[in-house]
Amino acid sequence: MTISAASAHGLKYRVLRDVWSYLKQTLLAQLALLVGGMVVARVLGPTDYGLWNALQLITIYGTYASLGLINALNREVPIYRGRGNKEKIARMRNASLGAMVGLSVLVGGGIFAYALWNRERFDPNLLVGIIFMAGIVALQQLSGFFDVLFRSANDFATVGRLRLYRTLAEMSLAVVLVAALSFLGRLVAAAATWIFLIGYAISRNSFPIRPRWDPGEVGRLIRLGLPLMAVEILYGLLTSLDRLMIARHLDRTALGHYSVGLMAVTFLFVVPRVVWEILYPRFGERFGETGKPASLEHLVLIPLFGMATIMALLLGVVVILLPLGVTIALPHYMAGIDAARVLVCGSFFLALVAGPGNFIHTITSRQTPLLLIYGGGLCLAAAFNWLALSLGYGILGVAVAMSLAYGLVATALLLHVLAHFSHWTHCLRRLLGLYAPFGLVVLFLGVTEQVMPTQRVSSLESLGFVGGRLLTYGSLAAGILYAAQRRWASLRTLAVEASFGRAGRSVPVSVGIEESKPL
Repeated sequence: MTISAASAHGLKYRVLRDVWSYLKQTLLAQLALLVGGMVVARVLGPTDYGLWNALQLITIYGTYASLGLINALNREVPIYRGRGNKEKIARMRNASLGAMVGLSVLVGGGIFAYALWNRERFDPNLLVGIIFMAGIVALQQLSGFFDVLFRSANDFATVGRLRLYRTLAEMSLAVVLVAALSFLGRLVAAAATWIFLIGYAISRNSFPIRPRWDPGEVGRLIRLGLPLMAVEILYGLLTSLDRLMIARHLDRTALGHYSVGLMAVTFLFVVPRVVWEILYPRFGERFGETGKPASLEHLVLIPLFGMATIMALLLGVVVILLPLGVTIALPHYMAGIDAARVLVCGSFFLALVAGPGNFIHTITSRQTPLLLIYGGGLCLAAAFNWLALSLGYGILGVAVAMSLAYGLVATALLLHVLAHFSHWTHCLRRLLGLYAPFGLVVLFLGVTEQVMPTQRVSSLESLGFVGGRLLTYGSLAAGILYAAQRRWASLRTLAVEASFGRAGRSVPVSVGIEESKPL
C-alpha cells in the first residue's frame, strides 16, 4: 500500500469512525427527545405545549447575541489548525471566552428586565416562561462556547456525550417535573439541564483556557463573525417563520398541533446534522492547507449524494408510519397529521443545505451568496405563508408554504455551489441526480395514498394498508439504493483522484480535481 493510499484509508477510517460514534449518541439523544417530548406533549396538552414551542424561539434567537464570536471561532480554528498556528488558536479561545461571559450576563439581564417591565401584559405562564428563558439563554451562550471548542478540535466523542447527556437529563427531569408541576416543571427541567451541561463541559475540557480581555482579537472575530451570524439569523428566521406566523395569526393550540411535524423533522435531521457537523472542521482544515475551494469538491459531493438518497428513503418511512404513531401516542394531535407529512417532505431540501452552506462559510469571509439566497428565501416564505393563511388553509397551508420555500432555497444554493466544480450543464445533471430519489418517493407516496389510505389508523384494515405500503415501499427503496450504489462508485473514484491522484501517484489535491471529469 502506498503512502498516499494509506493516508486516504486513514482519513476515511477516522471520518467513518467519528460519524458512527457521533451518530449512535445523537440517535439515542433524539430517541429520548422524541419519547420524552411525546410524554410531555401529552401531559401538557396542545395549548401549553404550543406555548413551550413559542418560548423556544427565545433560545433560538438568543444565540445571535454572541455578535458572531461563536460563528467566527467555529470557522477560524480549523483553518488555523490546517496552517499549524497554535498560538493564534489559543488567543482566539481566550479572547472569545472572556467576551462570552460578559455577553451572557448582559443578554440574560436584558430579557429578565423586559419580562418584569411588561409583567402586566403577560399571562402567568408566559411571564414565568420568559423569566426562565432569561437564565437559559445566558447559560446557552456559555455552553455554545464549549460546544464549538470541542467541535472545532474534531472531538466529536465529547460533543456527542454532551448532546446525549443533555437530552437524557432534560427529558427525564421534564417527564417527572411536568407530572408534578405542569408547565413550570418543563421550565425547571430545562434550566437545571443547562447548568449540568456547563459543569460537565468544564470538567471535560482539556484546553488551557484563560478568559482574557483582548479587544483587538475580539473585534477581529466579530468582524469575521457578523456576516456568518447574519447568515445564521436569516436561516433561523427561515426555519422558524412557520412558528412565528402560526403564533401571530392562529393560536397556541394550532402551534401545538403543528409541533407534531416539528418533532418528526427534528428526528429526521439526526443523520444530516451529524454528517455535516463532523465534516465542517475538515472543510476548514483542508482549505487552510490548500487555500483552494476546488480542494473541497469530494468532501462536498460524496456526502451530498449520499444524503439525498438516505433522506428521501427515511422521509418515506416516516410519512407512512406517522398516522399510526400519532394515533397511538398523541391522539389529541391528529389535527396536525397532514401538515406534519408535508413538512417532513419539505425537510428533504433543508437536509441538503447545511453542507453547501458550510462550503461557502469556509471559502470566504464575505457571505454574500448565502445572504442573498437565505434572504430571498425568507421573503418568499413570508409571502407564501401570508397567502396560505389569508386563504384560510391553516397549518396545512403553512407547511406547504415552508416546503416550497425550502425547495427554492436549496435549488439556488446547490446550483451556486456545484458551479464551483463543473460547468452549468453538469450542475443541472447533478442537481437532477440529487432530486431523483426524492421525486420517486413522493410519487410513490401520492399514488399509494390513493390506493391504501393511512390517514386514520383506527382499524385492522388501515393497519393492513400501512403494512402493505411498507412492503411495497421496500421494493422501491431497494431499487433506489441499487442505483445510488452505482452512482457512489463513480463518486468514490472521484474522491481518490481528487485527494491523492491516480493509483501509485501522490499529486497535489488541486491537480487531482482539475483532471477529474464532471459527473
